[in-house]
Amino acid sequence: MYRSDERNSAHFDDQNRAASETIINAFLEMGIDSVVGARRAWVNVTRDVLLGDLMQALPRKRVVIELLENVGCDGAVIDRVRQLREAGYLIALDDFVYRPEAEPLVELAHAVKLDVLPCQNADEIEALVAPLRDRSVKLLAEKVETAEELDVCRKLGFELFQGFYLQRPNIVSQRRVPASRLGILRVLSKLQDPGADFRELENCIRTDVGLSYKLLRYINSAWFGLSVKVNSIRQALVLVGLTRVRTWVSMLALSGVEDKPRELMINAITRAKMCESIAERKGRARTDAYFAVGLFSLLDALMDQPMKELLDQLPLAADVNGALLERRGPLGAVLDAVVAYEHGRWDDVPNIDLDAAVLRELYLEALGFAETTVSDLDPPSARASARRRRPSAP
Repeated sequence: MYRSDERNSAHFDDQNRAASETIINAFLEMGIDSVVGARRAWVNVTRDVLLGDLMQALPRKRVVIELLENVGCDGAVIDRVRQLREAGYLIALDDFVYRPEAEPLVELAHAVKLDVLPCQNADEIEALVAPLRDRSVKLLAEKVETAEELDVCRKLGFELFQGFYLQRPNIVSQRRVPASRLGILRVLSKLQDPGADFRELENCIRTDVGLSYKLLRYINSAWFGLSVKVNSIRQALVLVGLTRVRTWVSMLALSGVEDKPRELMINAITRAKMCESIAERKGRARTDAYFAVGLFSLLDALMDQPMKELLDQLPLAADVNGALLERRGPLGAVLDAVVAYEHGRWDDVPNIDLDAAVLRELYLEALGFAETTVSDLDPPSARASARRRRPSAP
């Protein structure tokens, strides 16, 4: 989406130019792979951009073309959409509200995006869906902000989802924590215990077969480029160091949380890496603490428990606790900046003496790191499936 200068809002005199600049910047300046990885980019287009020559420059296997709600549905638009669909492009209707004259576009679209935020209850969401039942289009729920809304939308036949639920913590009170998550909390507690010595950490990791496997595979991945193959947890601790192994194993343990969107883990690792990178640029000590703050900032969403209750179970340093609960101190200021940047709230990014170009560079590096890390942690079957779904080069 188009956002001008440092503000989280679209300020432009020419909507067509804004749409064109967004496409050009995403594909040429940033590089679409660094933004969406192997997935497709969903790109808003105006009527003029849709009917112009720029569409032909977009790689059809990498994009979904979103028709803004004010594009219209006259003969010229319908002919152009039909032409693009026949050429292999996927078409989505953005902020769609059904009306009979839009029927030709519904028949050509692959996905229809429905805004569920204004709906007060399930009946109102169902009323949006009713005219689109038994169609060949996929339904995408926009602005899903709670687990309850997600559940309602799934039951009503939505297949795709967009909204702050994927990033904002969803706190569930008085909910029994599954045994698998209790095990992860026990591992995290041991890893974060400053009194735990070399042997205790080695035993903690080694007795968890899945965690040991993930750690060794991760350390032996191309990302690290080690000259020797690491074959044991002890060797990893000696070669890489106690502090770094604590950090990485914490990340690997959280990646084992089940029934959570993959994007949530990518988001947590992106925050962790960007916090660490900012600390390194600023010459701060304890960069591992910055990584931990970013990683644990979504702990409540991953564990379905309030943050304070979770932190009461973990022996974290006081400044880490303060940063996570109240955004206090240098750790909290950096985390605050990263979360604000991630959400595009430019005016809320605290002054950390790094200009916009550097922050963008660090964010894209962190996103790449997170994508690579999570892909490396996927089981072989999932990686093979991802390769089968990966779009061909344009």
